[in-house]
Amino acid sequence: EIILSGWQIIRKAGALETVFKFHRTAKIEPGANVLVWSADIGASHEPPSNIVMKGQKWFTADNMVTTLLNNEGE
Repeated sequence: EIILSGWQIIRKAGALETVFKFHRTAKIEPGANVLVWSADIGASHEPPSNIVMKGQKWFTADNMVTTLLNNEGE
């Protein structure tokens, strides 16, 4: 199991940026997946596998970069 406290996903889409920080109790089991959804998508918030952001959305653009950083910024 990996504790995701302090981890974050950063999406840069053109001039726009979304930063999602995992809750301090979030964790992922071996072989599991975690999907992080935009608040406006209508997905069900069912942690730990489906997480819906509160009031945030993933921006899209022709040029996008999405980065997962651990709690040490790596």
